[in-house]
Amino acid sequence: MATLLAATLLVGGCGGGDEPEAEPTPILPSSSSAEPSSSPSSPSSPSESEAAEEAAPEMPEAAREESTAGAEAFIDYWTEVFNFATVTGDTAGFEAVSAEGCRACTNISRSLNRLYGRGGRIESEGWTVKQIGFASEETASMPAVRFDRARERVFRTENAQPEVFTPEDMTYTFELERVASGWRVLELTEAS
Repeated sequence: MATLLAATLLVGGCGGGDEPEAEPTPILPSSSSAEPSSSPSSPSSPSESEAAEEAAPEMPEAAREESTAGAEAFIDYWTEVFNFATVTGDTAGFEAVSAEGCRACTNISRSLNRLYGRGGRIESEGWTVKQIGFASEETASMPAVRFDRARERVFRTENAQPEVFTPEDMTYTFELERVASGWRVLELTEAS
């Protein structure tokens, strides 16, 4: 089952070729979990309006530590930044914790920028970290993270009917690297 990350990679493409831009794909829901919606398309999600009024999350000091505990705190922070970007369209914080060469990160950011640039939006309670696993204490840079993704309503344009994505449990492997500010994501892949 491919999540939206996989769909974003397929739809968003990886390079700057001459191919026409595809429709933006919702950020990381299962491509098989969309269901029709008869809900009105007015922005009524409390999480969306609250997030738009909130300031972007700030990295906690614990997320800067060079340890598995620091990597765990960073993943929690990354999840907050990802959720904030998803419901506001403000990708600056997400991009700041993503390496320039992170293809998945770039595709997520581009998809969000296209979606919000067209007047679209995503209404969601976001992702929740359920479990973070490391092969050993020495492998803090390669955690496997199990997330619960809340129900999402994706509006491709301002007046579009929403696509509804059901809640889903999913696991991703992060490739992290140490930088002066703490950690950043080198790559993100769905675990098989």
